[in-house]
Amino acid sequence: MKHLKNTQQFDNNEIFQRSDIIEKVLDIIYTPDENCVIIYGQRGIGKTTLLHCVEKKLSNDKNLICIYFDFSSKMTDSIEQLLIGIADQLSEELKIPHWDINNDILKGFIEEFIPDILEKYYSDHNLVFLFDEFGQLDEDNKSVYYFYQYFNYSQSIFHKRINSVIITGRNPQDIYDIYLSYYKGKKFQRLSLLTKQETFSFIKQIEKNNVVKWPERIIEKIFDLSSGHPLLIRYICKDLREKPYGESPDNSLQKVILDADDFFEKLWDGLDNHCQLLVSIIANCKNDIVSHDEILKSSYDHGLSHTYQKQIEKIDLLIEWDILRQNESGFFILLTMFRIWIVENKPVNLLKKKDNITISISGNLFDAANSLYITGQIDHAMKICMELVKIEPFHVEANILLSDILLDKNELYNSKKILEDLYKKNPKAAHLRFLKVLKLEAATLENLYSYDFTTYNYSIKNNYYLTLCKLRFANIADQENHLLSIYEKILELNPDNIEIIEKYEKLIVRNQNCLRIIKQISYETDVLQSELEAFITTGAKKKIYEIQKKLQFNKQYTNALKSLQKDDIENSKKLLKKVLYLKPNFTEARRFIFIVNNNKTISSVLNNDKKDESLQKDSDFKDKTNKFNNNNMLKDQSLQKDSDFKDKTNKFNNNNMLKKKIIKNETIITDSGNETIKNLDSKNKSSFSKIWILVLILILVIYYFY
Repeated sequence: MKHLKNTQQFDNNEIFQRSDIIEKVLDIIYTPDENCVIIYGQRGIGKTTLLHCVEKKLSNDKNLICIYFDFSSKMTDSIEQLLIGIADQLSEELKIPHWDINNDILKGFIEEFIPDILEKYYSDHNLVFLFDEFGQLDEDNKSVYYFYQYFNYSQSIFHKRINSVIITGRNPQDIYDIYLSYYKGKKFQRLSLLTKQETFSFIKQIEKNNVVKWPERIIEKIFDLSSGHPLLIRYICKDLREKPYGESPDNSLQKVILDADDFFEKLWDGLDNHCQLLVSIIANCKNDIVSHDEILKSSYDHGLSHTYQKQIEKIDLLIEWDILRQNESGFFILLTMFRIWIVENKPVNLLKKKDNITISISGNLFDAANSLYITGQIDHAMKICMELVKIEPFHVEANILLSDILLDKNELYNSKKILEDLYKKNPKAAHLRFLKVLKLEAATLENLYSYDFTTYNYSIKNNYYLTLCKLRFANIADQENHLLSIYEKILELNPDNIEIIEKYEKLIVRNQNCLRIIKQISYETDVLQSELEAFITTGAKKKIYEIQKKLQFNKQYTNALKSLQKDDIENSKKLLKKVLYLKPNFTEARRFIFIVNNNKTISSVLNNDKKDESLQKDSDFKDKTNKFNNNNMLKDQSLQKDSDFKDKTNKFNNNNMLKKKIIKNETIITDSGNETIKNLDSKNKSSFSKIWILVLILILVIYYFY
């Protein structure tokens, strides 16, 4: 099946040396569990030519319909415009009626147009979409992201009926910005430079096409100058054909570099500031091979030492992109002509003048903000971070620091929003921090909504986000759906998180009771049957068709729910896939299929939930018992203390009474002693007076006789 609107002529013999890669791509396409392969590589490396060769190989299979679609002219198209373009191309190629577009293009494409092709017109065929220049879609309106998510979902609905080969990655950073985020779980095939043997074979083919044959020394020199890059080989060979036979390619070097200027400029523009600085520093060093120390010294000499660490972080990316190579001595630029072009057009001083203002300001502002944050001045740090983000919106460190500050200020929602935007641009840098914030949000909401199975310890304070959640999700079912959506984001980032998987499954079973849903569907079916009878009477064909589709959906979903109730995993999978085929964006079915895809039943999840509740109750009972026993012990201790206090009080009182008695006795003794002394004194006084009287009498007698 030929592609449309492709005027490029290519000779399959020109890429015979890529046969091993072509076989790998075909193997992936024919693998039952795979439906997509992504081919990426440097500009001009031969991705589009390879895609045409894959198309030619696949077109030999009569059961496949191959559709080539070039996105290079669709950079600013919306997802709706892209789908209309693909539908028009399919209609023309397959000679089927053009799609009768309704108001809902996204729904109509997946529910009407594609099913018509696969079931009505080509029931025995599968579709293979060949998307060229996929990374060229406008990143500002997120067309790449939304289109891929939509198309990937379409592939999951139609199983192996839809396959795709995608060419992408015009810029090195796309490897991280797009691949990790959009193409998670898909197969990748990197298209690199040609080996020496492949280069020789490629040049021989060019010689054959142009009836010319160069000496082996010329071919050796072509390989040295081009490093095996197909586009540069073509430029060199083209210039050699205009020179005298046997002239060395060295004489054509400046002419070839001038011819390839546009290619080099685009290759250069695909590098970010730090990549450009690193490549320019290596290119402008005296030695072809440059060590870490020489890179550091050159950075210091040019006043760019603050960018050194950032430059070193880009080395792996530049090696992956075939711009740098590393050996035991250091690093060198792989494309010799690219190095010469950089020296002539992109000297370090020129880059410094052009980019150093932004880089210096960014570096200084971040250092200041980080220092303020470390010293606890988070309000000032926040202001500086916000200014820095205005200058450089996707400055990784600034955004992460700002999210940390907002978390410290308890602004969980704003912190999450910053990391969510950063993750879309740089998933590798934001992955772990974004996952952490989502877990904090889940834990916070578990506490806010009073779920028992929370295990994260995160204090809840009053803030606008939580107040808004409580007001917006006042109903229990809404709260559960809100929390389920957070779990889904966490599992998207970390699919193997067992703890979140268990919580997610338990909450699905709580929120989506099969018996209750069956009753609701039964009631809705009765209403639809009544409406159908009325419309049949009036002959409203469009309404009859719509109601019949709803009834068909209700029947399929009811059967799936009954199968879930019976714990029939395999049948449930089949029926739920049919439900999703009829209604691709049906969240309930998608959540149920998550459980059965893990080979679990509703009963097993319920039993685990009951066990956990029982364990929780036992734990609560033990806690209450321990609390009761602790209270009794405290009471006993209190009573014992009271008894001891009373004993001490009584003892103290008794001691006081004894002291009083002793004092009283001492007083009595003292009083009696005083009285005795008084009596003795009076007796002594009377005896003394008597003596004096006797003495006087004696004196008088003696005097009388003498």
